[in-house]
Amino acid sequence: MQKTKELTVFDTLAKMSEVHGTFAVAEVEAMIKTVKTLKKNPVAVVLGSGPGTATIAMLAARPDIKVFSIDIDVARTELLHAKQWGYVDRLTQIQGNSYLVPWNNPQVDLLFVDACHAYSCVKRDNAAWLPRLKDGGIAWYHDYGENDGMWLQVKAAVDEDLSGQEKILNVCSSIAFRWNPSQWKKLQLENKGDV
Repeated sequence: MQKTKELTVFDTLAKMSEVHGTFAVAEVEAMIKTVKTLKKNPVAVVLGSGPGTATIAMLAARPDIKVFSIDIDVARTELLHAKQWGYVDRLTQIQGNSYLVPWNNPQVDLLFVDACHAYSCVKRDNAAWLPRLKDGGIAWYHDYGENDGMWLQVKAAVDEDLSGQEKILNVCSSIAFRWNPSQWKKLQLENKGDV
């Protein structure tokens, strides 16, 4: 039964990808595979949920994941699909600015960043959320690349802040890293010396 539901959910995700054009089918497949590698009862945070394709992929990948979706706007499509597939009890939607939202929840296993694509916004998201990521957790960035000006800004901020982190995925416009906080702290100290 689970396999049939999973395939049907995947069909829905493929259709969402086609209709919204925001998260390619290859990225959906990579997200499902990645989420399945996380430890028991993982916590994921989605910054910038859009239509919710990445969120639904996470929820479909395993029944023990809890996803916190943060967006400046109400993500109605995301909520609609979560209700449709019976995932709503594992989804918490938070409306607000991604780098200003208070966080009193557990450390994060998977951070998915797809909010404001301006360089300064990505830097603020990184400063707010990377310290909340578990050692060995995954920092996943969408719209990383060289296709247009905004993607270049995402790429520049990610390349600066995640220099030295282990890259574990690069598919379509997504890139992901295995998080090592001591490497990040070292980079922060080096950058302070450059100021």
